[in-house]
Parts: sequence; structure tokens; C-alpha cells
Amino acid sequence: MAEVASMTPNGESTTTAVPIRELPNGWRIVRLRDVTLKTQQFNPRKDPSSEFKYVDVSSVSPQSLSVQSTTLYRGAYAPSRARKRIRSGDILFATVRPSLRRVALVPPELQEQFCSTAFCVVRANTEQADPRFLFFALASDDFVRRVSSHQRGSSYPAVTDKNVLEETILLPPLDEQRTIGSILSAVQQAKGATEKVIAATRELRQSIMRHFFTYGAASPVMAENAELKETQVGRVPAHWDVTHLENIAELTSGGTPSKSRPEMWSGNIPWASPKDLKMPRLRDTKDHLSESGVERGSRLASAGTILVVIRGMILAKNVPIALVEVPMAFNQDLKAIHAGPSVNAEYLFYALSWLKGALAPEIGTSAHGTRRIGTSALARLPIPLPPWREQEEIAETLRAVDRKLETEKARGRALATLFAALLAELMTGRGHVMQTETGSV
Repeated sequence: MAEVASMTPNGESTTTAVPIRELPNGWRIVRLRDVTLKTQQFNPRKDPSSEFKYVDVSSVSPQSLSVQSTTLYRGAYAPSRARKRIRSGDILFATVRPSLRRVALVPPELQEQFCSTAFCVVRANTEQADPRFLFFALASDDFVRRVSSHQRGSSYPAVTDKNVLEETILLPPLDEQRTIGSILSAVQQAKGATEKVIAATRELRQSIMRHFFTYGAASPVMAENAELKETQVGRVPAHWDVTHLENIAELTSGGTPSKSRPEMWSGNIPWASPKDLKMPRLRDTKDHLSESGVERGSRLASAGTILVVIRGMILAKNVPIALVEVPMAFNQDLKAIHAGPSVNAEYLFYALSWLKGALAPEIGTSAHGTRRIGTSALARLPIPLPPWREQEEIAETLRAVDRKLETEKARGRALATLFAALLAELMTGRGHVMQTETGSV
């Protein structure tokens, strides 16, 4: 057991016995306030002609734990909350809805700029604490959870700077702090680099699709002289056809087996509902049916079938579309599109993904208030149809881009898992990184 000092909600000092394994040599429990420096506030309106970058709470991403954007202000027009001057290496901890974990390390380019008073600005006393180590300590689930327990208010839940600074952390020797900070920074940087690759790949995918569905599979050089024609779906190559979806595919409906028949829900056949269409390619689902469940309450879609959400609140934001990669059943809120012999299934999937915005005006509301797309509206959707070989070329290129995107997303998830595990281990001393006897790394 260890005695941990903290503050009660009414400001009284207290100590709590916390079960903790034996700490590594040189580690200690300290109040955050005792290893940080005081910061000051300043009203930038006192210098009306100066310009400064402002960091608001929404500027900090809880996913990347970094400042993603700033707003440039002149002192005369400074927001009323722009009162905290920040330095490179400061840690920003959002005191509004702290459980969202909006925590960031101030980068060098924001030296002597301003942040909102909705942040607690934590400045390390570098004689005792390494700024990067403190940043990761404050971003840890345990610290965020303990601070969040102090929040008050329902519409604007928040904690105070005092709540943050009076909390405790485990503090290793300074050299070990730097080592831990370096390890976690390396993983965080790799994670950030992967996120940038994902964003760039998504932009590339969008750009390629725009080119294909305007100029066809022609190279950018050849596209300059391509002969185009105006159609219901905009300009397309002159040699392409445009036809309605119902002319090149069959549309079928699914269903939901009775929940009172557990034997129908005890198999291994994936059963898709709108919540499963978060990914563009479906390989598995949360729920599974038995063969009797499919035969008596649903319908089976083969690999290569395209599923489109036609009913549900999810249509308020988007029209989810997914390509089925293994046989699966589906419910009545989805419509299955089975490509006919004149269209490549993968090409049709990409064409529908590109054109699904045309379905937005067709979204209506049923008598019960449910958002829906009528089957006839979906069937009449115009689809650009190039020759078969061009369909294959377009599908093959876009599939290669999607494979790259899937690889990078998997890498990002792996790095996120590694970062979370290392953060939990290293911040508690379980993943002790120094050799205690020799003091070497």
C-alpha cells in the first residue's frame, strides 16, 4: 500500500491508501504541483496591435494528442478566454469535459502564443520533471480518470486547474523520465506519420475516382484530348453508356428472424444490419444466423453482392454502401444489389460509392418518422457503364488503392494499441526501462 496525497472536492487535503506494487528503485509518488512551475495570465487586448495564435479546446485532437489548428487574432480582437500565455514544452490539459482527453504538448512554433482559460497549463520544473514524460503521464487513462472524477456541472462539466495540479503521478528519476518520454514519442510520431499517410491515400483515392468517372481509364495526358459528353451523371467519356441500376443489377430485400427462436441465431453465417456497414468491405458481422435462420427469416447474399442502407437514422448523415466478400445474410433495412452479366461487381461498387450523393435528395421519412430510400429511387439511379475491359481496369486500380489504405489503417490500429499498452506499462513502472543496478538503459 502507498499513501497518496490528494484534494477533496471542498479543497481539503487528504491521503488515501492505494494498493500498488513495489515501485522500481528511485520512483516516487508526487503531487503534480510539486514538480511544476507557476504560469501567468495576460490579457492580449492590452497590446491591441500585436498578433498571436490562439489555441481553443477544439484545436486539440484527443486521437493524436496534439494541437491540430490555431486561429490568428489581433490583440484588440482577442477572445475573452485568450488569457493564458504558453511556451514550447508546456502541457495543455482541457478542464472542460476532461474525460475526452484533450491533452497536448505545446510545439516550438507556439512559443509565447495564447490558449484558452479552459486549459490547465502545466509547465514542468525541468530540474525535477521532463516535459515529455509529464505530457504522457497526464494523457494516461489513469490520470484522466482521476481528474474526471472531480468534474461538476451537467451542461458544461468541468474541473478546475487546482483539481489537475493537486493530483498525483508516479515519478521516476529524471534520466528514466527522458527515456520513457523518448520511447513514447517515437511511437506517437510513427502513429502520426501513419495517420498522414492514411489521409493522403484517401485524397489520392478521391482524386483517382474523380478522374475515372470523368475521363475513364485514360491516362492524365490522354485525358486532355478525351472526347466527353454531358449526361445525367455529369461529363463522361463519349464511348460510355449511362443506364439505370435496375437494367444492370437485381435488387433484393433481406429480413430478420424471430428473436424468440434462439436456434435461428446460433449458427456461423454472418448477418448484416446497418451498424455493420462502417467498413466499405464486409468480411464478418456482429450477429450470426443458423441455416434455418437464413431460410426462414432472412436471405443470403453471395460474395460480390453490394449492400446499401435504405432505412434508418444512419441515413441522416450518409448512405452507407459495402461490398460483401463472404456469403452473408442481411436484414430488411438493407437492399442487396446483385451485379448482372454486363457489369463488373467491383466496378459497380465503386460507381455506387462515387454516385451515392445522388441518393441524398431521395431520402424521405416514413409515417413512423423513419428515414428511408424507396426501392424505386434506388432502381432508377443512373450508372455510367464503360466497356467491360475498362470496368476491370478501373476496379483493379481502385482496389489496389484500397489495399494500401487497409494496410495503413491496420498499421495505425497496431500502433495505437502499442501506444496504449506502453503508456499503461511505463507510467506505472510495470514496464521498467532502466536496469536498476547499473543505471543503464
